[in-house]
Amino acid sequence: MMKQSRIDVIVNALKVLDKKGEVSGRDILRTLEKLCDVNELHLYAMLNEQIIKSIKVSRDIKDYKFKILKDGLSNKQKISNIFEDLIADDFVLIASYPPGKIEEKYKVEQLYPRLCRLILSAKRSLVLINPYFDKKGLDKLLPYIDGAAKNGVKIRLICRKGKEPDALIGAIKSRIGDNLELKEFGGLGYFLHAKCIIADDKLAYIGSANITGTSLGSNLELGVLFTGSKVKQLSQFLDRVLSFEGDDEDG
Repeated sequence: MMKQSRIDVIVNALKVLDKKGEVSGRDILRTLEKLCDVNELHLYAMLNEQIIKSIKVSRDIKDYKFKILKDGLSNKQKISNIFEDLIADDFVLIASYPPGKIEEKYKVEQLYPRLCRLILSAKRSLVLINPYFDKKGLDKLLPYIDGAAKNGVKIRLICRKGKEPDALIGAIKSRIGDNLELKEFGGLGYFLHAKCIIADDKLAYIGSANITGTSLGSNLELGVLFTGSKVKQLSQFLDRVLSFEGDDEDG
C-alpha cells in the first residue's frame, strides 16, 4: 500500500485546491502530477469514487469544472486505491472476501480496486474477457472502461454468446462507442467461462470473478495480476483461440 505520508500529501494538495472553489481538470492534474504519475483517467476515477463532483462539463474532461468533496477527501483508502502504483510485483494475489480479520492477517488486496487500477493503467489497448455481467457489476467498472475509451484506449470485449441481456450490451455499446470491439464467443461445442483483463499486453488479470455486483463485492473470488513475457503469450494464445469462434462444428 502507498505510504501514509504520500496519501496525506495528495489529500493536502487537494484541500488547497478546494479553497479555490471550482477548479478545472487541468488544475487538478497540474497539481497532482508534481506528486505522482497521473493522467485524465484518474479524473474519471476520482469522479466515480466521489472525490470530486462535476459542476460544468465539456468535451474534454480536462476542461470540466469540478468541486472537490470534503467527504471524499476524508476517505484515505479510496484515495490510496486510485493513486497507488499498480505494478508493484511481478505477481500479485487479489481477492474479494469479507473485510476484517482476514485482511488484517493476510494482507491480500481487495479485487475491485485493483481491477479499477488495472483499467486505469491502459494507455493503448484493453481486453476484457467475461462471460457474465449484471447491472451492478457494470455500474462498478463501466465508468473506468469508458474513461479509458475517452482517453483513446481501444477496448476489446469478449462475452459469452447469447447470455447477456440486450439492455446490458446496449449500455456498453452506447457508453463506449467507436472505441469498442465487441465479440460474442461460442461454437465448436465450447462455451466461454474464462475471466481475464489485459492492459497494453503488459499487465494481466486472470481470476474467478465475473463483472457482477456479487463477484466484485460479496462473493469469495480469487485472482492474480502478473507482468512480463507471459502476458504477451496469454494475449497471443487468446487471439488464436478466439479466431476459431463461429466456425462450423463439422468444418
